[in-house]
Amino acid sequence: MDAHWMLQGIGKLKTLLMVAVLLPLSVLCLPAHADGTTVILAPAPVVTGFRDFTAGRQLSDIRDYRFNSEYTAKHQDPFTNLEVIELVLLVQALQLGGVKGEIKIKSAPSFSILSKVEKGEALLGGVSIWRERTQSRAKSLWVSDPIIRQGEFQLGLYSCGRPMSIIDLSGLQQFRLSSHANWPMVTELLQSLEVADLSLSNDWNQIAKQSCAGASDLIAAPFTASADRPLQYLEKLLSPVPGVKLKVSGTRHFIISRLHPKGKRTYFSLQRGMRKLRVKGNIARAMRQSGFLPQATANWTFLN
Repeated sequence: MDAHWMLQGIGKLKTLLMVAVLLPLSVLCLPAHADGTTVILAPAPVVTGFRDFTAGRQLSDIRDYRFNSEYTAKHQDPFTNLEVIELVLLVQALQLGGVKGEIKIKSAPSFSILSKVEKGEALLGGVSIWRERTQSRAKSLWVSDPIIRQGEFQLGLYSCGRPMSIIDLSGLQQFRLSSHANWPMVTELLQSLEVADLSLSNDWNQIAKQSCAGASDLIAAPFTASADRPLQYLEKLLSPVPGVKLKVSGTRHFIISRLHPKGKRTYFSLQRGMRKLRVKGNIARAMRQSGFLPQATANWTFLN
């Protein structure tokens, strides 16, 4: 009798082993957050800004995307405003699109996010990237509808101290210009302007300090909510050049990993949610209220 039961046990064990071999790899190799948690990677300053912006608020109910005085007093880098608002819209879109369970925001170096998502080590990035950066990665990335559409990415020109007067491109070309180095489409545009000198840095703090120390005459940067007024930044007064702006060609999108087990369903949830937000007017309102597309500069002239 004991031998009989032993043989039956061995048979069941063989069956279980065969089933395990035939199971899909995605079932055997469960992701670290297989419990329904959706993890989004974003740069540390953006994560901090996101937490402060949403503190004490039900994220799904947010319709007012303006930064209050408490937020702006705490955060000295207004150029992260766009990315903070993007992250808010991303989470809202995921929730609206049907993603269930907890959504966690984790910080990661900005330069590493694309690589991690592309390799399937992360599910999705929390800030948008240029469409051009995804074109060679079609097999590894899902790309959302644009969060920033063609013609919407605009730059203002800021001087340290007194405002300058520029009325056309030839006037701009007389000046030395500085900006951020992490935006390839922005870099391409600025290089095409043939200004007197162009300096790029990966740190907005350095850009502001060096420009105010005389290293450049103007800073090219996204608009803020105070686009038509002087901007107090790191104890430096940055004055906008009134009446003119630059248009950056290209669109920006969220990326989701095709190699992550949850990638496909997260992508379709995000698409559903983004389209609902677009129809409801949330995205346009967020871009306007956060200062990225301020009403005050709507009629300013493009220099390019």
